[in-house]
Amino acid sequence: MNVREQIHKDLEDMVVELGQERRLTQTDEEVEESEQRLAHLLNQEQQRIENTHQQVAQALEVEASNLG
Repeated sequence: MNVREQIHKDLEDMVVELGQERRLTQTDEEVEESEQRLAHLLNQEQQRIENTHQQVAQALEVEASNLG
């Protein structure tokens, strides 16, 4: 598993853990709102990771062309 996949899995695990904890004390509506916010945050983080991955790939291409 690469770093990106591990980070994504860790974030998903955190979302699940937070969701389980909150279900004990929140109403269904509150849980749904929390899950939506967490899903949004997860999507933002995934996009950030993808952007970083693209930047690294581009930098590696530039370095490779400079060396070659």
